[in-house]
Amino acid sequence: MTLVFQPRDDVLSWGRAHRGRQSLGRPADASELRAWAAVDKGPRLARGLGRSYGDSGLHAEGRLIDMTGLDRFRSFDAKTGLLRAQAGLSLDTLLKVTAPQGWFVPVTPGTRHVTLGGAVAHDVHGKNHSWAGTFGRHVRALSLLRSDRGLIEITPQSDPELFAATVGGMGLTGLIVEVTLQLTAIASTDLVVETLPLGGLDDFFALNLQSLERFEQTVAWIDCAQRGSKLGLGVYTRANWATDGGCVAQGDRRGPSLPFEAPSFALNRVSLSLFNQAYRAVQLARPRRARLAYGDVFYPLDAVQNWNRLYGRSGFYQYQSVVPHQGGREALA
Repeated sequence: MTLVFQPRDDVLSWGRAHRGRQSLGRPADASELRAWAAVDKGPRLARGLGRSYGDSGLHAEGRLIDMTGLDRFRSFDAKTGLLRAQAGLSLDTLLKVTAPQGWFVPVTPGTRHVTLGGAVAHDVHGKNHSWAGTFGRHVRALSLLRSDRGLIEITPQSDPELFAATVGGMGLTGLIVEVTLQLTAIASTDLVVETLPLGGLDDFFALNLQSLERFEQTVAWIDCAQRGSKLGLGVYTRANWATDGGCVAQGDRRGPSLPFEAPSFALNRVSLSLFNQAYRAVQLARPRRARLAYGDVFYPLDAVQNWNRLYGRSGFYQYQSVVPHQGGREALA
């Protein structure tokens, strides 16, 4: 069976800032992908669930491969937490199987609707970055389909340079077909969460310093519309996995979907300032210490489908940076 590619104008990144025609094909299984790759050696790029920003997951100059059809589990050892699965498997589907058995992904981004292959290609990070590092630190092996070598198995030991280039390599070293991942044991699918106010940047750096050693999950939200003495006004959240209560299945609690693109004039300094003030008030109105399901802690934005449409047709960019702790306050300001 020949893999069929169709011209598409509706394939976008999550930031929706880049638009253009894509030649998209969706293999139903690995055998169809391999059969196509054996005869077509042209430029290609894998695409997962489309939750990346910028132009990641887009390839107007070549073939774009929708990998979501390759979404099978290969093996899972419930005693050791070692998982083998195809690259198109979503974290959502993965966790529905493993979390009730006491195993969680070692690192998770802010949405469960990403594929294993996408998590590897972007080497995603999460709220426990200071404890667990990035996603790639927990990958034990990769099955990689290349135009020059065909389907190969690589590990940090067997092919360290290619493995290191593939983790965080944005899909440029080949198509990731399967992933072997070491999961993390959990005693509960709930977390004990503390939510604290930030009065400014000094509050953040003091609170963050005392929190990193005692809390696995830490994140701060800052109102960037503030200036002067209120610069850094925000909310600090820290959490650890609960040690009791057991593990239960937690479905994706999807809420309403934004049905249209918001008009560009809707986002301005006044509306953003009002939203930020309301958001902070809502967060701080909650109990300071609470027990929450992992979906509420890690994936709050998943509750609103297509929230990226709020930014209008022009879309948006997400800026991420890493700065040393020394000099960090000046850089963040």
